[in-house]
Amino acid sequence: MKIQFKLKLILFLMLFVLLLSYGCKTFKLHMTLKPPQRIQPSETFMAGAHKIDITPPPGYPMGGYAIAGKFSRGWWTRLLARAIYLEDTQGQRLVLVSTDLWSVPAGLADRVVEIIQTEYPHIKIGREQLLIAATHTHNSPGNYSSAKTYNLVASPGVGFDIKLFEFLGNRIAMAIANAEKKKKCANLFQEKILVKGLSRNRSIDAFNSNPEKDEIKNLSGVDENTASNWFKDNLPHCVLSHEVFQAINPTMNLIKISPISSDSEKHAPIAIAVFFAAHPTAMGPTTMVYSSDTFGVACTLVEQHLNNNNYDCKSVVAFFNGPQGDINSNWKKQDRRNTLRIGSELAEHILTGNASASHKIAGELTYRFRTVKIKDRFIDDFTNTNVMENLPLLPEVKTGKRAFPGVGVLGGSENGRGFLYNFGFREGIKSNTFDPRHGYKIFAVTRFLDRYLRLNKNNIFLDLIKKYFKKYLTKGFPQELPLGIYTVGSIAIGTIPGEATVTLGHRITESLKSVLNPDQDIILVGLANEYLSYFTTPEEYNAQHYEGASTMYGQFSGAYLKQELKKLAVAVENTAQYNFERTYIPGDKTHGLTMFDMEKIINIEEDLANILQDNSTGQRLLTSPQFSWFDRFITLNSWKDIETQLVNPEVTVQVLTDTGWTCLATSFEGVAGNSQAITVPEINTTSLNLVTFIKYVKRNVAHWQVIWLVPENVDKEQTYRFYVKKPDGEVKTSESFRLSK
Repeated sequence: MKIQFKLKLILFLMLFVLLLSYGCKTFKLHMTLKPPQRIQPSETFMAGAHKIDITPPPGYPMGGYAIAGKFSRGWWTRLLARAIYLEDTQGQRLVLVSTDLWSVPAGLADRVVEIIQTEYPHIKIGREQLLIAATHTHNSPGNYSSAKTYNLVASPGVGFDIKLFEFLGNRIAMAIANAEKKKKCANLFQEKILVKGLSRNRSIDAFNSNPEKDEIKNLSGVDENTASNWFKDNLPHCVLSHEVFQAINPTMNLIKISPISSDSEKHAPIAIAVFFAAHPTAMGPTTMVYSSDTFGVACTLVEQHLNNNNYDCKSVVAFFNGPQGDINSNWKKQDRRNTLRIGSELAEHILTGNASASHKIAGELTYRFRTVKIKDRFIDDFTNTNVMENLPLLPEVKTGKRAFPGVGVLGGSENGRGFLYNFGFREGIKSNTFDPRHGYKIFAVTRFLDRYLRLNKNNIFLDLIKKYFKKYLTKGFPQELPLGIYTVGSIAIGTIPGEATVTLGHRITESLKSVLNPDQDIILVGLANEYLSYFTTPEEYNAQHYEGASTMYGQFSGAYLKQELKKLAVAVENTAQYNFERTYIPGDKTHGLTMFDMEKIINIEEDLANILQDNSTGQRLLTSPQFSWFDRFITLNSWKDIETQLVNPEVTVQVLTDTGWTCLATSFEGVAGNSQAITVPEINTTSLNLVTFIKYVKRNVAHWQVIWLVPENVDKEQTYRFYVKKPDGEVKTSESFRLSK
């Protein structure tokens, strides 16, 4: 009883904080954008690419896992923004940007364009010429959203950090500016690779409610026997049946951008844009450090290989997620070992596609861009009669007037249940009554108040809270969606402003095929240009699993998205409809966010348990070489012109040679022997074997520590040392050491 009372008290206080937060006066983000300007055509196709570090200092709460997430104490793999600049023979431009973030809010995308138009006016691009997306790693910072709700509930911290927002905006803008600066004559090639066994459907019961389920399973190319064998392979309890390996989209699309020269075959590509759908969450919610997860591992390995192991990498490999709302990476445990395994296998597929890419993409660049309202909108292109047969007769088909999270949001997905799951907040909990807009969804706050706190149903205070949240909750979610249809020759790219399920992605693709050139390949990019949680089919929505419960504007939100993308696809090429004056309400600004709980000494054995592992055995590594040093605690407030400064210390493992100390490069051979050997420098900006973190902060002085997880193939008889370059330029070195005993 005492435990239940304490839990009730905690949950009530959380609800009270949210109530106060929604009622507080908040500041606004104002932005002024300009339309794109024409440039002098070069009469040749040009392309450039650049990547830039966007890893903030340790201390920020990480976004994606909500309250179950952690405050970062350092990083295992850095977070990067990778920009690809394209310019066709007529001077039309398109910029593709992939970011190692859990989401890209519309306000951040607008701010990037505003910075470019102000600081780099020669580039002359407009908002409609930028496609910016998140890889969706959940080990990236939160609290930079332009929507209030996500700054309240998407991370374990509360509030909007304007310094972080500006840091990310400036860094991403710099990546685009440098990509444009590096442009050169280029050819584009396309390849498709089937990737089987690296992803699985995490919501199979909801998926099976769709009439297309068998069609999608057949398209996966995974037969029953193969799926059944994978199902026996020491999988976690959340994998419910062999069907999870068939209910996916296995296609990896690649756009290879190669320089034009007499010996172009000897040159690494300028960039490779990789499109594949899966949650890159193999590291899990217990991770205490930033990580770019499986996609980051894959990009690092491919970039190192393409650049002949040159420490100054020039090729850029940018990963763009797809309709992955119910698709997860096929991890067995959420840890570094599984992340390396999946990442290395993805890398091998990318390298295979790069080697075989020969289908030249001909044609020019076009865009169609529009912002649309999402709440209370008619769906006039509702063609799925199977759905209507299973629902009560509706006078009209419209999206919700307000944004409501369902009960399943609080309990988490089948893939990662939250602590509230065991207290009755679970997937599949539905209302007995049907709402024309929100179907069988139960508003999460209503469930909490009515069923858990067990207040008197006639309680006036209870009724006031319900009315307050129902009226004002929607204001904290995005209410306008930027949508884009971009063509790169024979490829059409459509954007999804959130996480769509594989079946909804299939429906959107088929819808676009009906109006676009039949010879065009269609690629959908999720988590692009804005973030509004999930989009599902009506069938999945009314199953009220995590994905449906997280679809905010009702059971027809996905159908509305499909409809508006189809309308956009038939709009006039190179046209856009959006307001140049933009205003966002991100919530209250937070102060001192990065100092949270940093005085607590990190428990290395427990807090880093899913990272400090032997790659071959999975056993814990507690005797690895390590080095400590002290430095003042860095925050983004500490620096002037932070976008041009080194923010985090750079740590290198050096080896003593006949000519002196030099950076060590180790050979990555894959976790299960499934990736060719790739040499990676042991610098904590690229290494897969270094974890750098703050052990504790005292009187604004940080105790830094780095641990080297030594690969098996390293020569244990040589002499090594740690070389640290601090943000202020000061250098520290450890004593030399050998690995042999």
